[in-house]
Amino acid sequence: MWLLRERTITGAFLLAMIILSALAFVSYRTTQRLLNAEASTIHTYDVIETLDDILYDVTRVESATRGFILSGDQGYLDDYSEGRSEIEPELQDFQQLIADNPVQQQLLAEFRTPLAEKLAFNEELISLRSRNDLEGTLKRMGTRQGYRLMEDIQQRVERMKDEEKRLLQARTALAHRDAQLLTGILLSGSVISLGILSLVFFHLVREVRRRRASEARLSRVNHLFYILSQSNQAIVRIRDLNPLLNKVCRITVERGFFNLAWVGMIDEETRALKMAAASEDELMRSERPWLPLGGDAGGGHTEGLPDLQASFICNDIATDPRSLPEREKALVQGFRSVSVFPLLRSGRFVGVFCVYAAATNVFEDDIVTLLNEVSDDVSFALQSMEHEEIRRRSEEKIQRLNRDLESRIEERTAELALLNRELEERNKLLAHASQLKSEFVSRMSHELRTPLNAVSGYLDLLAEESAGELNAKQKRYVGHVRTGTAHLLELVNEVLDLSKIEAGGIQLHSEWFNASEALLEVLASTQPLAAVRNIAVEHALDPKFVIYADRVRFKQILYNLISNALKFTPEGGQVRIHFSFRDGSVHVSVTDNGIGISLEEQHLIFDEFHQGVTAKGVKEGTGLGLAITKRLIEEQGGKIWVDSEPGRGSQFTFTVPSPKAGAAGVEA
Repeated sequence: MWLLRERTITGAFLLAMIILSALAFVSYRTTQRLLNAEASTIHTYDVIETLDDILYDVTRVESATRGFILSGDQGYLDDYSEGRSEIEPELQDFQQLIADNPVQQQLLAEFRTPLAEKLAFNEELISLRSRNDLEGTLKRMGTRQGYRLMEDIQQRVERMKDEEKRLLQARTALAHRDAQLLTGILLSGSVISLGILSLVFFHLVREVRRRRASEARLSRVNHLFYILSQSNQAIVRIRDLNPLLNKVCRITVERGFFNLAWVGMIDEETRALKMAAASEDELMRSERPWLPLGGDAGGGHTEGLPDLQASFICNDIATDPRSLPEREKALVQGFRSVSVFPLLRSGRFVGVFCVYAAATNVFEDDIVTLLNEVSDDVSFALQSMEHEEIRRRSEEKIQRLNRDLESRIEERTAELALLNRELEERNKLLAHASQLKSEFVSRMSHELRTPLNAVSGYLDLLAEESAGELNAKQKRYVGHVRTGTAHLLELVNEVLDLSKIEAGGIQLHSEWFNASEALLEVLASTQPLAAVRNIAVEHALDPKFVIYADRVRFKQILYNLISNALKFTPEGGQVRIHFSFRDGSVHVSVTDNGIGISLEEQHLIFDEFHQGVTAKGVKEGTGLGLAITKRLIEEQGGKIWVDSEPGRGSQFTFTVPSPKAGAAGVEA
């Protein structure tokens, strides 16, 4: 609303300024036109004066000519020459004065012809008279040509004067109209501007009065905000109930806006309303002020007190139509208006905050709103104090529990320390036992491998029948023994490799080598198994692809994964081998379309001695191949994982970090 009024005042003021500016502009333009008209008038008079001068000089020349003809006196010729010499400059001046008037220019051009003829005629007469040719002179004058030319010149001068007078009349009429227009515009504009400014003045006077009323209201609101601010600060600083309530009551009446403030609290046992704090200390020792909610007049308030949930406002105790008990008592005490605000704690009515004033109509909406906020803040403080008491009791209980817990923790800590020492001793014994086991397994595997190699060699000799031909049964027996020996030797080798890895005795020798050549060597070893099971082994690898790793262990990893794929792929299946390089590592995957691996078994296949079930439903191998493969890959800084679903085959993928790999020579 104020913004609208301000825009109206501004618009009216701007309108008045625009009108005054327009008046100034029109006055300026009209004044300029009047000045131009004045200049034109002066110019017209100059033109007429110049024409008079020309006519005067022509007449002077004519008079001097006649005087000379009649008397023959040479003095007339001086006057003639002087008048004749001034005619042309005056014509030039006249030419400049009428430069902007084409009509006068035309008349001047026509005027020059008779003027020239008249001057020539005079020259002719003076010439005849100078020769004393009186007869010729009289005869020439008798033609009356000079008279006709002089009369023509005078008529033409009068015509040019009439033209200037016509222009003068037109300009005078225009100036008169402009003056009248200016007078009307100035008069009307002044009246309108004065009216607008008068309206603005009266509007501003009204706004000033309204502003003063608003300032008074703002001052009152500032007092109320002071009460609210100081009350909030007291709530923050004071943590005890009675000092806090007394402080809030004193702050409420501190600025003199209210006469009295007090707080009553309901006794939890008797349910009586008792005065807990007041703005004046003597009130605590005297009779409680009038309360417009019924009940007795003593210190307690037991009956008739409603469960107040909203504020009670009375702006005129004397004329309020509601039934107010002991109304006269309030008037005697000097109160004319009162407001009562409920104090709540956890939603329960626990007391009242009462404020009194000596004037009527004090408790307007904004005052009631702010006092409601004060009572809400006091209610919040009551609830906070209750929560603080509950928190304090809880903290004491927690401290007791913490002390009990600390004593129990100390006991358990001592027990755990003893158990940790025992566990540490046992771990040392287990580590020592594990080391002895690894050394024992390594030595025993080495001792077993030596005779097994000898047995395998002799079996090869028997199979070659170099010592003599074997019958069919003997060949079958030798084949069985060779198979068992090979299986036993493989088991011993894997156990020996695993024990070396666990004991940290395995040595890696990294070098640049051709991956394609290494793969072909491994495939040559697994070709018999693939041929027996009619399994197609596919691979696509650049013949110049090189990597940097331990060549022997890399081939061992490939052999284990490819042989596993062949074992667990049914006859007529397919195995694919793929090499790639990304993220600074060589990625190798071996994929088959075998029986697949369940999710539960995928978590176990890299454990030692875990045997998988082949397509025929039997367990094969030692259960160490994948465990050794995983250890070898991790020893080189790589990792291995499997993606598989039952019935859809498996894909084993491992990575080996390599500083550089690609289509290059081995000496990369």
